[in-house]
Amino acid sequence: MRMLYIFDMGNVVITNIHCMEAIAKAFHLDKDAFFEDYQNYTVPVMEGFVQPHAYWEHVGLRFHVRITGEPFADYFHPVPNPDVIDTIKRLRKRGDRAVCGSNTIGPHWDIIAAMGLTDDLFDATYPSHLLSLSKPEPEYYQYIMDHEHALAADTWFVDDYSWNIDAAAKLGIHTLLYDYQNVACREALQRL
Repeated sequence: MRMLYIFDMGNVVITNIHCMEAIAKAFHLDKDAFFEDYQNYTVPVMEGFVQPHAYWEHVGLRFHVRITGEPFADYFHPVPNPDVIDTIKRLRKRGDRAVCGSNTIGPHWDIIAAMGLTDDLFDATYPSHLLSLSKPEPEYYQYIMDHEHALAADTWFVDDYSWNIDAAAKLGIHTLLYDYQNVACREALQRL
């Protein structure tokens, strides 16, 4: 039986994903205030309802700074995770379907795609900013399964956040909470 494997991107397929601290430092923003403010925009930006340029305009006005460039891209330097990439290739080679289900934003997705880690690696991709849906909403997982013609019982989901894992498990999806620094997690990945 062919299985569907849904892989998160950040801290699973790629590491070194955090850029907000570097952005705060580069533009001399009070880190705590900047992070607190961003919490109001995280989901709207990830779901594509607020475009990155509009968010940076907000930051400029809110913090009285001049934002130059595209900070989401300029300070984002992901590193491929060969363990997961090899697993995805192995799963696809044996005839299973491997897709990416990621909460992301346009500038990050463009960089990841240029690295060959979207269409070249996966059978399909489901980035939140293009779907106007994000994890951990049940509709996000259901959208992927519907488009993949898969049942929850025939689906695995690999993610680094427990709340995303918990939401998928409530739908009956098999799950693996992944931590690339944890040997046991890397071993569990090899058993998929």
